[in-house]
Amino acid sequence: MTTLEAGMAACQILVASCLGIAAFSKFGDGGMRPFTLRQFGTPTALIRPLRWAIPGMELTAAILASWPGSARLGGIAATVLLSIFTAAVVVILLRGRRPQCACFGPGTARPIGWRAVLRNAALIAVALALAWAPPPSYSLAEQALVAAVVVISVQSWFLHAGRDRYGVDEIQAPAFELQATDGTTIRLHDILRDGRDVVLVFADPDCAPCHRLLPAVARWQGQLESRAATLIISRGDIGQNVRLAAAAGLPRVLVQGDQGLSHAYGVTATPSLVHIRGDGALTGVPVLGVEEIAEYMKSLIGAEEKPETKRRHGVLGVDPRTGAPVLAADPEGGWTVVITTARQCPECGVVMEAASHRPAHRLVFLTDQTLPGDPPAGVMAIDRDDRTARELGLPGAPAAVVLDASGVPVSAPAIGGAAVLVTLTSLEHLTV
Repeated sequence: MTTLEAGMAACQILVASCLGIAAFSKFGDGGMRPFTLRQFGTPTALIRPLRWAIPGMELTAAILASWPGSARLGGIAATVLLSIFTAAVVVILLRGRRPQCACFGPGTARPIGWRAVLRNAALIAVALALAWAPPPSYSLAEQALVAAVVVISVQSWFLHAGRDRYGVDEIQAPAFELQATDGTTIRLHDILRDGRDVVLVFADPDCAPCHRLLPAVARWQGQLESRAATLIISRGDIGQNVRLAAAAGLPRVLVQGDQGLSHAYGVTATPSLVHIRGDGALTGVPVLGVEEIAEYMKSLIGAEEKPETKRRHGVLGVDPRTGAPVLAADPEGGWTVVITTARQCPECGVVMEAASHRPAHRLVFLTDQTLPGDPPAGVMAIDRDDRTARELGLPGAPAAVVLDASGVPVSAPAIGGAAVLVTLTSLEHLTV
């Protein structure tokens, strides 16, 4: 084997090993994670096929690169794949986002950064060298040696790199026992007894992004109930967190006096999410940020798993200007925010004005009597005897609930001006 051939063999081993590890890690994790694909802007229609196509292409390129006769073709395939991945990372970073990516499986999940770009650039250089070099003329023994080194490298990764999906050095979730705002005591081992996964959302009463996120978490709790217990853990005192729970429509919040539990789970900022498997093992590192948590939760719920557990509403009331019925279902297929209002209600005016500056969703203002003038945005609906408000669980005014495109409630009722404003703000960042 000449010096040039030895260099090409090293390139083969590096490219094939890296792509082989990436492919087998994703296959072992059930394919490319849907929430990761969403974070990189993948169209919804492509998520399902790409979930398996990406590791399949990585494995194909690894196999081609590991054998001398197809090494150049493997180098070309690796260059194309790595260039596409790198371009996607650069675009996301330039947009100011750092979603998590588990390039080599769930145990390596980290927020992407420019370091990943430099790493990929180095691999692209190696792949290009493999693609443009003349085909090596190895002996059969040398060919077998290169392929064997690739296989041993991949195996060594899974034996010694702490792969939680393969039962090696699994990290067990730290146990905890916390007081909740409803007076109960919650222990992790009690929650895990029924075999469900546990999703921990770490929040803080003084965290503005948390206030945007938590109303959506209240909705996700119900959607995930059969498969996972979703718990909100917050810092501060009971009083602060009672108000936090009420504003978000949460049944309870678990309170940690200091940040000891957060540190035990590797949480350094809020909001963060930690996913615990039913056997008590952590699935990866914490997910940080409103958008990232939203994507992760939507991937757990699944677009096809949104059962109608609440009654669909038909007519909300009557438009006082036209006499036409105001339907709960949005004709344009979007969300509807139903807000109760009243004549003698100072808070209602503030809420109506704030809602008018958030026109992303259809607004319907419920009232039992005609109000002077039109709302700044949306439509007014006369609700005689507060029948619709009672059905939607909206006592008094102001209060609000979010309906999906078919008129089914998808949020817990928000009671009071502050809670309604939090709900409106959350809808700017979280859509389904």
